[in-house]
Amino acid sequence: FGHPDANAAAIDVTGYGAIRFGMSRATAERVMGDRFAGPEQEGGCEELVRADDPSVTYLFLDGTLQRIDVESPMAMAAGGGRVGMEIDDIRQIYAGRIGEDSASAIPGGHSLRVTSPDGSALVFQTDGNGRVTSFRAANAATVDRAQGCGS
Repeated sequence: FGHPDANAAAIDVTGYGAIRFGMSRATAERVMGDRFAGPEQEGGCEELVRADDPSVTYLFLDGTLQRIDVESPMAMAAGGGRVGMEIDDIRQIYAGRIGEDSASAIPGGHSLRVTSPDGSALVFQTDGNGRVTSFRAANAATVDRAQGCGS
């Protein structure tokens, strides 16, 4: 299947291209035809990137893919959202399907959430100037988990 990228697929509440939430690391590597950077670990929490695209992080918890974090304007969310967009663009793209909260960790920042019926979601984070700095796609169990394995 090759590497998922902005030209091939959008990141959505099911995964990225052929890589789907719930897959093991080995299965994800097989479908993408490449390996993640970093040694394999048993269980626990792994934050993995591809050597050729460290701006997209794949979060594996207890052996399965649970979340994808994006900090690059090169990757696109389903519907068209991207890092670097203005908050009003995100509000317009996802009108009628978006919830919004203040992002307490970023003065003046916002967290904009597009939730699917099963509770999985796309979440866009903005800075104090209203520009998207990152987004994540996650299943219902991990959408609200603090960033990465350290939390």
